[in-house]
Amino acid sequence: IQTDLLPTSIPEVEGIELEQRIEFLGDMGGDYYDYLRFKDGRLGIVCADVMGKGLAAALIMAMSRSLIKNAVASGAGPAAILAEVNDGLARDLEGQRLPYFVTMVLAVYDPHRHVVTIAGGGHNPLGVIGAQGMRDVPSRGPALGVRANLAFAEDEVPAESGDLLALYTDGLTEARNADGEFYGVERLQASFEEAYGLSAADALEAVWSDVAAFRGTAAPSDDATLLLARFS
Repeated sequence: IQTDLLPTSIPEVEGIELEQRIEFLGDMGGDYYDYLRFKDGRLGIVCADVMGKGLAAALIMAMSRSLIKNAVASGAGPAAILAEVNDGLARDLEGQRLPYFVTMVLAVYDPHRHVVTIAGGGHNPLGVIGAQGMRDVPSRGPALGVRANLAFAEDEVPAESGDLLALYTDGLTEARNADGEFYGVERLQASFEEAYGLSAADALEAVWSDVAAFRGTAAPSDDATLLLARFS
């Protein structure tokens, strides 16, 4: 059921090439990604991570999915959408015995203006990989679901031809090898930069394989998700 809640196909939008991969630690998990079409032709790319693992995380992931799909219908920008999702989660999670929350980043690509507008809450930075290397766009908002009436900020970046946009969860950076060493942000950045110039599919395979090679025989310790968007 959870797998069926994820996109069954990659949308075709002029000027952008998309690839994604997700691996749950067990039979279910709290990572989530989606592609969201706006009525005016914009495309939203969302990546999220629920605190915790297993059934509880999977249920909150399903709640988040429903809330964000409803919020997108208004046609608002990503900051307003995250604020609406946050209010819904805070309402639905109120009174829970354990403190659950969701980290999320939403990137909205406008094929007419060739820009991406980004808003995030408590999530890993979004990576923009270009010819000069990688720069991070940090999540400048709070994690979602803790309390209502929170504000989120937006950043806008140009969709330069050849650039890669990377959204991911901490299952990549916190992958460990047999010695307990983390893969870390610096290795991930280097892997992204080495993948510049590749197609989205080849870049994703290269980065995912690098993480797997580092982990070696060690078992995964968390859900992991990676989405790449390459602009043309």
